[in-house]
Amino acid sequence: MGYKETLLNPIKIGNRECKNRFFAQPMECVDSDEEGNPADLTYQRYEKLYQGGFGLVDLEAITVTNESRARKTQLEIMPRSQIIRPFNDRDWKYGGSWERRAQWAYDLQERIAKAVNDKNFLIGSKMSMWEGHPGGFGSAGPESPLMDMTEPLDLIKGLEERGASYFIESLGNVHSAMNYMEALSDAPELSYLHIYFSDMMKKVLKPETVVIGSHFSPFRGKKNKLLSVDPEKSSLFAMGAHCIEEGIMDMVGLGRQSFADPLTPLKLMEGREDEIKYCTQCMNCEELMIRQQPVGCVAFNKIYTEKFVETRKKFGKLSELHT
Repeated sequence: MGYKETLLNPIKIGNRECKNRFFAQPMECVDSDEEGNPADLTYQRYEKLYQGGFGLVDLEAITVTNESRARKTQLEIMPRSQIIRPFNDRDWKYGGSWERRAQWAYDLQERIAKAVNDKNFLIGSKMSMWEGHPGGFGSAGPESPLMDMTEPLDLIKGLEERGASYFIESLGNVHSAMNYMEALSDAPELSYLHIYFSDMMKKVLKPETVVIGSHFSPFRGKKNKLLSVDPEKSSLFAMGAHCIEEGIMDMVGLGRQSFADPLTPLKLMEGREDEIKYCTQCMNCEELMIRQQPVGCVAFNKIYTEKFVETRKKFGKLSELHT
């Protein structure tokens, strides 16, 4: 089976069917209005993704209170909690021991399922299996720099037992270990780490539970910086299909690539691969986010090219790519 057939093959998640194996990653784009409602640019982004034929589209990070917004124009919805890390060693209902911290996620998922009360409603989670800093999720303790997968693997199994039907693999933390979660041009080989963690997740979950892989933008098209693999085997499509065929993951998640060309799946379907615009990994979209400007592809979308030029004129060039 060629990569086109593999990537365009439908897959079931719970009681629903995705028409292909492409997943649009949740990408924070800082383009709400002042009250946190979707603006015209927000609607345009999601409309393009649906036009592009993605099998599954995820919403970006949405804050639950005005006070907890990460950006001044981040989408907003309702109150939250964020407490699952080992660093949360406080002695309270959801703090300290792993059992208490995990219970927060279990309670939240069960409350969602009960409130929706629809067997066709899909519940899943994006999991940063290792945040890449001491005390972060996937570390051995509140101050430990060591990686320990005991808690992350236990959590996804526990969520699966309570009805989760899919998981999105992720690594790192945008505030302290961005290289692991962003597709940086000088470290494309980190993509292989994501494949390893996807495989780890897949091995402890039920066969029908869908695992979505991440960090595929560095594989690009016919040219990339992954020199140790033959070009025809290391493209985004070829590597994604290989991972699916080998049972390492079930779907391919596209983040920066969904900015560069939201029609990527559609162009593959229609035999227009040569027309696909691949992410250059310039990270100018990240600079827009750091400057709290609407985020999109600076290289291939004129709206964001102009915003980037205006932003540079107003603020100057960033001295450090850090949120």
